[in-house]
Amino acid sequence: MPQLSSRQRPPQHSPGPANFRIEDFLNLGGRPLSRFSNHGIHSSIYIVSEDKTPVNELVTRQTIEVNAPVSTLWKILTDNEFIQQYMFGCYAETDWKPGSPLLWKGAADGKLYVKGRVVSIEPPHRLVYTVIDPNSAIADIPVNYLTMTYDLKERKGGGSVLEITQGDFAKVENGQNRYNDSLGGGDSILVAIKNLAAAQGKAK
Repeated sequence: MPQLSSRQRPPQHSPGPANFRIEDFLNLGGRPLSRFSNHGIHSSIYIVSEDKTPVNELVTRQTIEVNAPVSTLWKILTDNEFIQQYMFGCYAETDWKPGSPLLWKGAADGKLYVKGRVVSIEPPHRLVYTVIDPNSAIADIPVNYLTMTYDLKERKGGGSVLEITQGDFAKVENGQNRYNDSLGGGDSILVAIKNLAAAQGKAK
């Protein structure tokens, strides 16, 4: 994702880090992490060339292990009470119905930072939506939207696993650069999601 200029960043007094980058927001941090990361986050960013996936499809994929049930993790991902705590002070304006708009706006300034549409939703196991940066020079047309897929599964022995996939960068305008930008992301959002879900799980 293209980096936000200073005028595009959410106000520093809003929740979230002042060095907000749109690539962190959309890609949830695409930086490859060790499989043995202390955060329990397994990441891979690659060109897929497996039998079940078209050659040269450009996607990112990350897996988070969370010490909370799927129902709790789902609430963290879809409830604005929690979304603002990890999504740089932004909230999701949507009814979470297939085909509905999904607008990520700053709670402090009301500015639209990311937009898309809900593609499909199967609570509490699967959520698919599209995203684009409306403040970039990229044409706001359907073919330029990336698709984010969240798959939630129960983990053997307790807890849950969240897999997040985004792409296809190979099919969108300026895709290679958008893909390259995603490589510089951090894992702050993923860690926050993991910690919020774990805390809510203990509270129950």
